[in-house]
Amino acid sequence: MKEYNNEANMDSFFRLKELDRSLKNIRDTVLGRRESFLPFVTDKEGRLDKDRVEAFLDELIGGMKDYHNRYATSKDMPDEDTISFYRDVLYCAIVAPVVSPAYALDTDYSLRDTFAELVFAVGDKAFSMKDHKSFIEAEEADRLSEYWDMDFIYDLNDAYIYLTGRTVRDSYSEEEKAYANEVYLDIVGVEFEEPDNVSDEAPIVLPPVKTGPDESTDEDTKDAAVDDAGKAANKAVDDGNNDEYAEIEIGGSKMKIKARVITPDDPEYSLYANEEDYNTDNGESFEEDILGDDPEYYLEQMEREEQYMQMQMELSEETRKAWKDHIGNCELLPDTYMRIRSRLFNVNRKNMEEDISEMIDIFLYRHELSAIALGKAYGLIAHRVDETVNLLETEIKRARMLV
Repeated sequence: MKEYNNEANMDSFFRLKELDRSLKNIRDTVLGRRESFLPFVTDKEGRLDKDRVEAFLDELIGGMKDYHNRYATSKDMPDEDTISFYRDVLYCAIVAPVVSPAYALDTDYSLRDTFAELVFAVGDKAFSMKDHKSFIEAEEADRLSEYWDMDFIYDLNDAYIYLTGRTVRDSYSEEEKAYANEVYLDIVGVEFEEPDNVSDEAPIVLPPVKTGPDESTDEDTKDAAVDDAGKAANKAVDDGNNDEYAEIEIGGSKMKIKARVITPDDPEYSLYANEEDYNTDNGESFEEDILGDDPEYYLEQMEREEQYMQMQMELSEETRKAWKDHIGNCELLPDTYMRIRSRLFNVNRKNMEEDISEMIDIFLYRHELSAIALGKAYGLIAHRVDETVNLLETEIKRARMLV
């Protein structure tokens, strides 16, 4: 019998994920969900048109209502308040960008295109959370991470900042802000201070401060200490303001940082020491160790890296501008998103993903984009799926003989 260990467990996890993705692609293909919804909501220039978007939403909701009136009981039908919430969520899914991590903590924008992407968006983890505190915890974690647990909500938050210059924290009550600040402090170890502008919102994590022989912060200070932030931190500690937190001001924003003292016994001390204090095990000078044998080459590499970073940031900005041009006259995204947030825990979201999936599948059937609508010809599709199952059984038996 084969041993089941952690490595096998991880392999199994990823293989199951791949299997789920493949099966979902088969189902989405048969149902027509891999078709594009953009032809139904864009004008001749390919921009979103608010009238066409509204008509699309009317048809989605109307199709579900008609189906339930004909074939289902009224108990299965969501109430009007819930349906209006679904409409707002779908509007945001159509208009909002798909946000992806880019170089140097920047983000790229792309467009949702397929019905499957709409279904994926409304299945976001946020819509299954039981209370607002859990939502705030997940939102703060996502905001400070490169990997997001609530993809759709992160997309909306990023777009909201881009369009309005404000953050979603502006919509928090005082109680919610206080709790978000607690979560932020727990994650970062730094108290959150409202930025002077949105571009300052990313947390500034200051370097450790140095104490010991020669605590100067003159112009010869190397590494992290040359940063204004490092100098400010050093000064705060030198002034004795390091009992627990040191309050400093950077770029007009006041922040409190937790003081971390580096002594000469600390392995990291040399990273923050002055040039005259700097020593390596092999006796090399600061320049020899940091810049290597060819300082000019090292500095050239740094300059190229900076140029590359700037180029990537410009490319990311181009993706945002392209998305903003694509949404055309659909300027209601910020208001609609704020309405979703205000109603998130006041409506029945229990069956939202199932209900909206049903709306989309009915729409695809009516427009004959679903293979289910092919009548007798659907038998060819069903036969091909059965053939695939039989082929898989044969390949699995063959694979077992090779193991």
